[in-house]
Amino acid sequence: MNYKRLLNITLVIILSSYAYSSEEVSIVGVVIDSKGKPVKKADVELLTAKKEKVADTKTAKDGTFKLKDLKAQNYYLNITSKKKGSASVVIRAWPSGNIDIKDLKVTLSEKGGKQKSSFGPKPSLSDNNVGPPTLQKGGALAGRQTKKPPKKVESETVSVAGVVIDSKGKPVKKADVELLTAKKEKVADTKSDKKGTFDLKDLKAQNYYLNITSKKKGSATVTIRAWPSGNIDIKDLKVTLSEKGEKQKSSFGPEPTLSDDKIGAAPDLQKGGALAGRQTKKPPKKVEKVSLSGKVLNKKGKPEKKAKILLFDENYNPVEELETNKEGLFSIEKLKPANYSLTISRKKKLVKFKLKSWPKNNQSIKNIDVTLTKEKQKEKTLTFGPEPPQANAGPDEEFAYEKIVTIDGSKSYNPNSIIQSYEWKEISEKLKVQDPTKPIFDFQSPRTDQTFEFELTVRGPGKIIDKDTVKIIVYNKNIFPIADAGEEQTVDLNEPIILDGSKSNDPDGEIKSYHWKQISGEKVKSRNWKQSVITLKTTSTLEDTLAFELMVEDKYNSDLDTVVVYVVDIPEPLILLTSSSSASEGIGTAKISLGVSAKSGKIASVHAKTYDSTAIGNSRDYTTIDKIISVPAGKTRITFPLNINNDNIDEYDETLIIKIIDTTVTNANTGATRTHMLTIIDDDLPPSVEFLSSNTTVSESVGRHYLILTLSNQSGKDISVNYQVQSTSSAMLDQDYTIGSGTSYFPAGKTRDTLDILIINDPIDEPRQTIVLALNQPVNASIGLKSMHTVKINDDDPPPYIYIDNEKGSGLESDSSQFIAYSLSSYSEKEVTVNYRVSTYGTTSRKNKDYVLENGTMIIPAGPPGKSGISFTVIDDKIDEYDELLIINLVNEPENATMGTLTRYTFTIIDNDDRPTLEFSGDDHGNEFLAATKIKVGSTSAGIIELGGDIDVFRFDLKYPITILTKSSGNTDVFAEILDNAGQLLASDDNSRDTNNFMMKLPLLPGPHFLRVKHYSYDGTGDYVLTLESSEMYDKQADDLILNKTQQYFHPGHIIYNAQTDKDKSYYVDRIQIDSVSYTLDSKRFITIIVNDSIVINPSHCYVPSNGRYENLGIIQKNYISNPLDIGGLPQYLPEEYLDNSLVFGVVRDYRTRRPIFGAEIRVYAAATPSRVASQTNLINLADGETWDGGNRLPTKRALYNVPKINSYPEEKGRRITGLNGKFAIAVQDTGFLLIRANAPTNNYRVQEKKIKIRNKRGDFYGTDIWLIPK
Repeated sequence: MNYKRLLNITLVIILSSYAYSSEEVSIVGVVIDSKGKPVKKADVELLTAKKEKVADTKTAKDGTFKLKDLKAQNYYLNITSKKKGSASVVIRAWPSGNIDIKDLKVTLSEKGGKQKSSFGPKPSLSDNNVGPPTLQKGGALAGRQTKKPPKKVESETVSVAGVVIDSKGKPVKKADVELLTAKKEKVADTKSDKKGTFDLKDLKAQNYYLNITSKKKGSATVTIRAWPSGNIDIKDLKVTLSEKGEKQKSSFGPEPTLSDDKIGAAPDLQKGGALAGRQTKKPPKKVEKVSLSGKVLNKKGKPEKKAKILLFDENYNPVEELETNKEGLFSIEKLKPANYSLTISRKKKLVKFKLKSWPKNNQSIKNIDVTLTKEKQKEKTLTFGPEPPQANAGPDEEFAYEKIVTIDGSKSYNPNSIIQSYEWKEISEKLKVQDPTKPIFDFQSPRTDQTFEFELTVRGPGKIIDKDTVKIIVYNKNIFPIADAGEEQTVDLNEPIILDGSKSNDPDGEIKSYHWKQISGEKVKSRNWKQSVITLKTTSTLEDTLAFELMVEDKYNSDLDTVVVYVVDIPEPLILLTSSSSASEGIGTAKISLGVSAKSGKIASVHAKTYDSTAIGNSRDYTTIDKIISVPAGKTRITFPLNINNDNIDEYDETLIIKIIDTTVTNANTGATRTHMLTIIDDDLPPSVEFLSSNTTVSESVGRHYLILTLSNQSGKDISVNYQVQSTSSAMLDQDYTIGSGTSYFPAGKTRDTLDILIINDPIDEPRQTIVLALNQPVNASIGLKSMHTVKINDDDPPPYIYIDNEKGSGLESDSSQFIAYSLSSYSEKEVTVNYRVSTYGTTSRKNKDYVLENGTMIIPAGPPGKSGISFTVIDDKIDEYDELLIINLVNEPENATMGTLTRYTFTIIDNDDRPTLEFSGDDHGNEFLAATKIKVGSTSAGIIELGGDIDVFRFDLKYPITILTKSSGNTDVFAEILDNAGQLLASDDNSRDTNNFMMKLPLLPGPHFLRVKHYSYDGTGDYVLTLESSEMYDKQADDLILNKTQQYFHPGHIIYNAQTDKDKSYYVDRIQIDSVSYTLDSKRFITIIVNDSIVINPSHCYVPSNGRYENLGIIQKNYISNPLDIGGLPQYLPEEYLDNSLVFGVVRDYRTRRPIFGAEIRVYAAATPSRVASQTNLINLADGETWDGGNRLPTKRALYNVPKINSYPEEKGRRITGLNGKFAIAVQDTGFLLIRANAPTNNYRVQEKKIKIRNKRGDFYGTDIWLIPK
């Protein structure tokens, strides 16, 4: 056997099976130009060997760049700059030992420089390096032995930092912080600082109890849990104290997820409480192999021999190259499943395939039929068998005892419903699955620590199979209860002993039982040892030390704690006399000790007096003492109190002096120490400084604006704070405002300061601007909640008005391009838009025949010069005609501007065509309405009265209210009449102006109208020319006609309804009682209605009374006004449910003096209500300011019958007393005839009655004045 050849083959196999390690590297470098200067903002792009983008960035100002967290592989680094050129760097990676590239220098050039680099030097092959094996002498393979370092179980180190607050959220200083292990062993202790914060460092990662107590604020206990690994520091723990004792939970970071190398039973505790990790080995995966075969044919269906077969991997590396045999067959065996590219070619004929693999269950591709043709064929995709399923047994989980565990495999990947069956089994056979063929099953966890591993097998057609496992760890997750037997006690002889274990707690449940027992000292007695609080009695006359043990139990665990009670004979207290002492301001009382050198049988007394130093008496800082203090006989020391005033002012520590007056001592002598200095230590937090409000709104013309800064409390210290204008402000300094120094000062005792802002009033219309101020860097204070203030400056400059540069213009038909120039009275900082349209009256030219112009919107850009215009085109026709007018109006109110007085533009199109020859050959005008000849406004017609009594009838239709002018010319004696559609005569001219011709001018409403022409003599004949045109100028008569039509719906005291629409196209209505109303009608007949001085009425949304119902005003007036009709889904008539009850209202007055009568009684009577039907009449109170003045009846149609007389009204429907203004109002739902009776409050007036009729239960109203006649 040729061993050398075998060795070479073995070596090739080993080298080919070698895989690169997955390492992370980074690339740091600098980009320079050809002169060596750094290039900033150059584009840096990193590509793989397949030219796929991995990362991109830009160079900094100094030309540097940095790419982090990269996978160690071959890269292309492309760097380009528009001005400096480009460069490309080929970067090579090694199988192992790759290191970061830190100082890569790339030089750009216009031709594009090329460089090479690598992730460190090429590693040498040694026993310690990863790579192919080396050969020993004689060709034998050298064995490789690498020592794995022993796993080092490191104890994680963590820290606990937080803040202690009381129930009001304020920090608690000097609170006792104590950290205990799970066995109640003390680990560390500290105290919270002035801000309530604490920090415990260098702690071992294990379970802890954190106990925090404060004498004044209460206590709290935090249970802190550690994890087997991945513990992190607790940085922002917030602990709230209370008198009952708060309980909280926390942990060193979130619970880590289970990974493959840490699946197992519950984590064990190492010695000392640390959590130990767990690692398991995975079995090696079975390597799949597939094959590829097929047959290649030519276009005629015959085998194609020597066709080249090329197989490439994803990196375009060749895997296999062969040719087909004589039968056109090819076959590739033992392929590793992967994605490939298959190319089959013969001369210029080519076919490409993409081969796709799956993670598992790949099958060989057999019998590929390929036909080679000269035509280009689409690239096809083949798969190594159908897409297999992927079993998913779910995530590994942990459960406590006696819990329902659900195992869910329904999330297994099931492409094209390929899964035919599921099968579960427990690998260690600890548990039998009841129905293993279902994807989901449940079981209850046991009451012992166990680990279950379930295997899910999913099967497809054939041998397609996939498996997955899930581990369920069951262990005692219950947190041990915490026994708390209370603090150590010292009691006097024969006093009762109270043992309190009520502060014991269970963090995740409740305590089931308590059990006390005595473990040392003289035996004591108790009625019940199984309560949380027990009382014991001792009969000992000697001092003793007693110890008791408390055991608390929950469902699974228990905990112990002990308490020691010292029974002693307590003597009288001995207090030393000192020359100085200190006391906290919050204590309230300081104790001053006074003693005698020896016991005396007499009562000793002394006169003590306080003197101010920096502290001031008289209950300001303390209560002044000036009194006799006695020491009882037999006592050597006593203490007397001094009251300290606990104010809430932050101030410096203060002192006072207490002196003993020598001359006042009785039965004793004064000692060497006669003066005592007491220091009062301030414990108040500094005040907070903030703005009085978060925002204010001022007018631009206000001049000076003052902002108020406030302190939350007085302070005994000087305070200052800086303020600064933020970049988010839209107002500009020195253009819109000026402000002084950036620091505000508060002398001691002062709680307010003001900031002076000068607002600059410019004349330009502009949007609202803001000044945003923020507070920072306080001295002897803190920043409050309102640390920022926004001043909103409302512009008070009126918007500019739009006017036309020239009102009139003219031009020949041949002058096609025309422009209308408009200007603003002054430029604006806002964009101005206004709509324009061609006037429908006055314009005699025709759209798209005489001119080209669409209605649209003109935009005047913000800023100077404030000008814009409208362009239009004149059409040059070949028709001889009169000069025509094109009138263009600006319509509706402009946005961010107002309408000037000169906005109407009239352009005269001057005809330049020759006149045609006109011959009369008779006319065919109709002589009745049905056969009338239609003519247009602005036209001229010729007619002949051919026979005696002949009549010519012309018809013209109007779309808008307009004033028309019609006249005739010629020598024939004719006259004319204008009639409406109903045949009613509107106007006539019988030669009053001209002996032969007629001329009439009058305003007309929209609709069809007729013009009838006759000869003045019954048997007269002759020809005439008729002209019908509109008034070019503004006509007051037509406008008065529109206003009169509108005013009939708005009377003081009447009710209208205004509809409001929502986004979902629904609507609701507001009821409006009319107190006042005003109207304006512009030259374009756009009407503006204002009710009650402030409510602008949109006709399309307004409902007014019309013939017993409420009808949409926009629909009523759509032919009269130019306001756009935009009802947006609103009905024509308002449904009755939206209307209020019908109303009867009015005023009672003295007939002679005309003054209102206060206190008059108004009664309403009607026919009796049928049985079981209650009257619906309600009374309405009129508040001050409400009016029912005037008041007319709802417009209704003329009655078709006389109102019958009713002799009796047997039932009273309502009663009301008039107010100071004599007014009354009664809401009714009774319809028909009602009787109103008015009685004066005194007997010097006659009773008055009035009959009315109410037609509708809702929406109707009747207003009347009742005059009482004196007797």
